[in-house]
Amino acid sequence: MKNLFILSSLLFSINLCFAQPLWISFTTANSGLPSNNVNDMTIDASGNIWFATNNGIAKFDKQNWTVYNSSNSPIPHNVCNTIAAEGDTIWIGSVFGLCRLIGTNWQVYPNIRYVMSMAFEPNGTKWFGLLSDSGFQGGLYRYDDISWMYYDTTNSILKGNWVTGLSLDSFNHLWLTTSYPAGIINFDGMNWTLFDTTDFGFQTDIISEISVAPNNDKWISTNKGVLKFDGTNWTIYDTTNSGLPDNWVRAKIVYEDQYKIIGSHGISFYNDTSWINYDNLNSGLVGYAVVDIELDLNKNKWISTIGGGISVYNEDGVVLSTHENNYSYSLNVYPNPTVNTLFIDLKEIQSNISVTIFDNMGKKILIKNLRLPENKINVDDFPPGIYICNLLINQTSYNFKFVKL
Repeated sequence: MKNLFILSSLLFSINLCFAQPLWISFTTANSGLPSNNVNDMTIDASGNIWFATNNGIAKFDKQNWTVYNSSNSPIPHNVCNTIAAEGDTIWIGSVFGLCRLIGTNWQVYPNIRYVMSMAFEPNGTKWFGLLSDSGFQGGLYRYDDISWMYYDTTNSILKGNWVTGLSLDSFNHLWLTTSYPAGIINFDGMNWTLFDTTDFGFQTDIISEISVAPNNDKWISTNKGVLKFDGTNWTIYDTTNSGLPDNWVRAKIVYEDQYKIIGSHGISFYNDTSWINYDNLNSGLVGYAVVDIELDLNKNKWISTIGGGISVYNEDGVVLSTHENNYSYSLNVYPNPTVNTLFIDLKEIQSNISVTIFDNMGKKILIKNLRLPENKINVDDFPPGIYICNLLINQTSYNFKFVKL
C-alpha cells in the first residue's frame, strides 16, 4: 500500500506540471522553413538544425531561421537532396553541385552533382554517394581534403552506380547501399565485400538507406520493408510479419535507448518485441511520407516529410531550449491515477479544448470537445492501463500520461 501511495503521488506531481507539447510542427506557413519538401536534415556540433529542401537550405538555432539559396549564396541550385554536418562544417548536396560551408566561407564543387548520401570518418576522410540518372554518372567519391578518388561499377565491386546510403560501423568501416540494382557493400579500408539479393534473400531494386546500430547490427531501409544484418543472418521485417505500417521505408533508421525508430508511412518505434506507430491520423505528425529522422540532445525526434514540412516529437514534451516556455499554460489535471473521471482545471484557458486519448500502443480511444465550463473526461469504461491524453488548445498540442486503475 505504501508503494502504491508513493507511485500515485509521483505520477500526480509529474503530470500536474506538464508544460511542453508532445508534438510541434514547422511549415512554410508558421516558420522560416523555405519549403515543405524537406529532403534531409542534420544537427551540427553547436546543436543547430539544418534542413535540405526543394527551395534551398535552412538553419534553425531553436529561435531564428536563416535561409540560403541560389539567390543569396553560392548554392548552384535550390533543390538540395542531402545535408550533413562534419562538426560545425556543413556539406550540402544540391542538384548542380556539392557545397561546403565553414562559418561564412563557401566552397563549391560544381562537377560533383546529385549527391544523395555522405559519411565522414574521424580521420577526415569524406565519402559521397551520387545518384545515377538522366545522364549523371553516379558512383562514389572519396575525399581526404587533398585529392579525390572515384569508384563506380567499372573500377570497383559496386553493384550499381546509384549510391543511396552511407554509414560507418564501430570500426569506422564503410557500409554503403546501391539501387538499380540493389546491393550492400562493406569496405574495411583494404577489402570490398558485396552482398546482393541472393545473400539477403528477397528481390528488390530499391534500397533507400543503411545505418549501424550500437550493437553493430546493420539496418537497411528498402521499398520492401526493413532488412537487418547481424553479421551472419539476414532478417526482413515487412507488413506481413511485423507491425511495420508500410513496406516503403525511406528514412535512415535511428536508435534511442532500446528502440529502433523507423520512418515509412509515419514513424514506428520497435524494441525487438513490440511496435508503436504514429501517423498523421493518430498523432501530431504533419505528413505521412517520412524521409528523415534526427535526434537532438533533448531527445527530440525531428521528422521530415514529403510535402508536410517538419514535425518534432518527444514523449516527455518537446524542449527546444532549456529556457523555453512559450507553449506553457498553468493547468492542473487530476486525479492521476484515476478510477473513472479526469478533471481539468481550466484556470487561464478561455477557449474550447479538443481532447484525444490514445492507449499505450498509439490506438485512438476517445475524441471529445470540452466546451466551457465543462471540465471533466469520463474514463470509466477504459481498461486499466497507461494512456496519453492530447489537449488541443488554440492550435497548440499538449500531452500528458495518466493511469487508469
